[in-house]
Amino acid sequence: MIMMPSVMSGNTSPVFPPSVKGKPGVQPHSPGKPLLECGVDNDGRNRTSPGPLMCNTMDKEDLIQFIQRKSEECLLHAEKPEQRESYFFWKIMELFCDQNRKAKLSQVGVVLFRAYKYLRNKISKPQSVQKQNWCLHLAALLCASMADDEHVKAVIDMGDNFATKGLTFAAHLCYVVASKECDFGPIGYQSLPDEVSAMKEAIEHTAFYEYVLGLNSGCTQPNFQEFKVLYACKLFESGLSSQALDYCENIAKAVNALPDRIPNALLNQLIKLSGKLNRGKKTEPEWLLNLRLLHEEEADDSDSCTEQQQHTETSPVKVPNTPEYYLSRHSEFRGFRFLTEELTSQYNIGELLGHGGGGAVYAGVRIADGREVAIKITLRDDYQGLMTVPGETSPVPLEIGLMQMVSKPVRSPYVLELLEWFEIPHYMVLILEKPSPCMDLLEFCELYGGKLPEPLVRDIMFQLVQAVRHCFDCGVFHNDVKPGNILINMQTLQIKLIDFGCGDLVKDTPYRVCPGTLEYFPPEWFRHREYLGHPTTVWTLGIVLFQLLCGDVPFLSMKETAAAELHLPPGLSEDCCKLISWCLKREPKSRPNFKQILKHRWLMGRPSYFQSVCALRWVGTLSRVYPALMPYDA
Repeated sequence: MIMMPSVMSGNTSPVFPPSVKGKPGVQPHSPGKPLLECGVDNDGRNRTSPGPLMCNTMDKEDLIQFIQRKSEECLLHAEKPEQRESYFFWKIMELFCDQNRKAKLSQVGVVLFRAYKYLRNKISKPQSVQKQNWCLHLAALLCASMADDEHVKAVIDMGDNFATKGLTFAAHLCYVVASKECDFGPIGYQSLPDEVSAMKEAIEHTAFYEYVLGLNSGCTQPNFQEFKVLYACKLFESGLSSQALDYCENIAKAVNALPDRIPNALLNQLIKLSGKLNRGKKTEPEWLLNLRLLHEEEADDSDSCTEQQQHTETSPVKVPNTPEYYLSRHSEFRGFRFLTEELTSQYNIGELLGHGGGGAVYAGVRIADGREVAIKITLRDDYQGLMTVPGETSPVPLEIGLMQMVSKPVRSPYVLELLEWFEIPHYMVLILEKPSPCMDLLEFCELYGGKLPEPLVRDIMFQLVQAVRHCFDCGVFHNDVKPGNILINMQTLQIKLIDFGCGDLVKDTPYRVCPGTLEYFPPEWFRHREYLGHPTTVWTLGIVLFQLLCGDVPFLSMKETAAAELHLPPGLSEDCCKLISWCLKREPKSRPNFKQILKHRWLMGRPSYFQSVCALRWVGTLSRVYPALMPYDA
């Protein structure tokens, strides 16, 4: 049970919460009208919500009053879960604005505790507030005592965990508290909603977050400009041309400050909208002229690059479709330089990270924003087949489609994300996220002499079970879960499930194709030449658990696997032995499901945060002693 701090005690708050100290109290707004459109100026005229916020004329006192009105509106509709979540957000924004974003995490925790208690006392069905119990977990973490960097990382990790459970607003609130850059979409939504009122709410939340991020730095968030352009279009369509023009000018400042991080398509759309809003005026404002000039310069640069490439005398090097030639580092790289203009214009290709099975993985950097990526170049397997991702119309190679499915929002932090992909003759190029520094679990076990301590394995398995559960929730059967397909970050101990080359779509009927790796085949394959996805994955989880703890797989032959007679070594805890034995039951129906595994006593006894920190520091020492074992370290 989470203990409430002493600040929770005391009398129930009044119907409308008091204003920030020294600020005017909350004023009621006109009934029957959305608050977005019913703010009242000092002269009594109706006005829209304040915005754009990132401008020199914005008065912080006005913003705080607007935030208080938004909190009031949420309380008037507190029976709705989304309004309760929004109430938490606005109370945090009020604190951030009042203290110029210098509020401590513990102060945010106190605000959340108070807001939660206030909602429980206010609504007619207090038990419904329990759906926001995540707020208490976040508040407790925020009130914990730990180093600043570790504290922020723990909050972001909690957000990632909420995201895997479908708690989008809770996840985004964690990112807000941790002051993470706006790279996770509009707050409260996986993508910008189509419904107008929901879009306004999402834009308001994200705009205020951008504002508090810039209170100290004055910087805008490039990833948010697209949402602001769409919102400006909606304002224009609603007849609010003046405010739409203000948004365009505000976006133009962000474009001029960060021209390399703004897509050309967005720049073109912004110029068109600004032109419409300035139609009929004698002269265009300077900021719009600068936008047009920037657009012309980028067009000239593009034409120049195209002309230069058309006149080059170097002919492309043809790469033969053979693994032997492909795995030649020098020849392959010379050929790859000319394989696709689209790829090399977007990514800088770096060192070889590894190769095998007719493919290679290189380090890379995305030119647009400097993000480090892993670039996997693999021979096209015409026998693997194609699939159509649900919601799409064009078929794609099976491995690509499976990774697209598990990479859709809300994605799991424990599954490697596919950022994009390219198809060229005989080859597929996958652009993947690149954890750094990291290694696979086989290499990681070598740091411990071949086997890992039980508390560390418990933490790894907790993440791995969530990873495979996420895959199944997305309709994907990985079919090759093993330590070699699991990366672990040496600084955070977070894992990533990789390589969907043996995967398939989830189905209720048996699979009759050979599973991924021989040592991890389930006994039913050797007995009946068929298997089901869920129990097979649970079997492989049991094999991995045994291997990490004992240094080898439990069954060393097909005959031993078919018999499934398990012999556990001494030294393992009783609960751990029970979980291994349960996962490695010979009969598929006797094995647990993912939920039962996650609720097992052994996994429920995960190490405390401070134990994890101690283990993490120890691993950090190893990374300095054995730098050669860090192949992905930048």
